[in-house]
Amino acid sequence: MEFLALDLETTGLDPQRDEIVEIGLVWFSGGEPQARRSWLVRPARAGEGLAISGLSWEELQAAPSLEEVLPQVLPELAGRTVVAHNAPFDRAFLAAGARRLGVAVPHARWVDTLSLARALWPGRAGYSLEALRAELGLEAGGHRALPDAEAAGRVFLALLSRLASLPDEARARLSPQLPEEVWGLLPGAELAGAFSRLESRPGYSRRPTQRAFAQAALAALQEGKVGLLEAGPGTGKTLGYLLPLLQVLAREGGRAVVATRTRALQEQLWRHDLPLAREALGFELPVALLKGRDLRSSPLTTGRRHCGRWRCSVP
Repeated sequence: MEFLALDLETTGLDPQRDEIVEIGLVWFSGGEPQARRSWLVRPARAGEGLAISGLSWEELQAAPSLEEVLPQVLPELAGRTVVAHNAPFDRAFLAAGARRLGVAVPHARWVDTLSLARALWPGRAGYSLEALRAELGLEAGGHRALPDAEAAGRVFLALLSRLASLPDEARARLSPQLPEEVWGLLPGAELAGAFSRLESRPGYSRRPTQRAFAQAALAALQEGKVGLLEAGPGTGKTLGYLLPLLQVLAREGGRAVVATRTRALQEQLWRHDLPLAREALGFELPVALLKGRDLRSSPLTTGRRHCGRWRCSVP
């Protein structure tokens, strides 16, 4: 899961009159910050917001102008999921600044942690970033853009964890309140989407045990653990392990071997289940069918094939 956390410090609350004085970006991947960058921005005039952030007018006079900074920032947003606390505020200031420069803010999928927190943690006395940060035990940031951006990202991860832990009935009630981008970032969302596409096919029925089997297989693969899974007839075990395996191979690379117990199961996987899995996931991976005298296996690989004495064929 990847997203970009953003925070702005400004001279006030009015995007038409006030100005951006600091921008912080933190790139998250795999639940942790991977890169950070911040810019001070020289405003045309001072404002009340400077006292809140602790930035001095003298300090900002040495900073580059918005005309110099914004062309570096805007391309980083393009096509990304951008997380911010009170995101409409940040979007309005970015849009106003972009208009002054005669440029457009690129399309991004925005997620507002303020509205998300209100939906998932109702009844709290306050939903400011400072209050949520204190509740989660995060270090105070002192109203500076970079630590506040990181805090927004960590709050978002905590909210996602909370959402993932809710039963299906509670999630269904929350669905109208939450943007589609949030559901897409939940653990296992890609897998759930693949099963939804399969279940829309004529004659394919929803099997909760198959989904549970696949989630257990995905967890073992992602954590690098050994998984021993047992399920009864009719569960749909082959797609239950094949979908998460292909998903992990596509994201992380490497290669895998799927060894079937019988030749009939091998043929079923090759001719029926593998094409279904590719269709459900929406991407292709190079796959080889290997056969020998004493061992029948179906290696699935994202790398080149090594056939040796095996007989290989590719669909």
